[in-house]
Amino acid sequence: MSEKVTTSSLQHVRSTSFVDEQVDQFSAFAMSWNGEEAIHVTFGRNSINLKSTNFVIENGVPNTEPGQVEAFRLDVASIAMPLNVAKDLLDTLGRMISHAEERRRKSE
Repeated sequence: MSEKVTTSSLQHVRSTSFVDEQVDQFSAFAMSWNGEEAIHVTFGRNSINLKSTNFVIENGVPNTEPGQVEAFRLDVASIAMPLNVAKDLLDTLGRMISHAEERRRKSE
């Protein structure tokens, strides 16, 4: 058995535009980027904007209720990547999903 030797380390530094958000929706399409095929994915979540609150009295009891509400899709990040990165991401997501499903099966 061989001994593992670390030859170098690459530090991770967050961009000033780094995004750490919860998403539950995405839109994706293929595109040409820098003369090569690429994948573009926009991640987001559905949300609402409560624009007003109504103050009401019902049967002599004061209360509040939502007034005007606007539903919208909040886009939190868009990422474009070359095809080879998208394929690596596909493989990685497949492995991660398999591991998560296996953990869920074991705890049932």
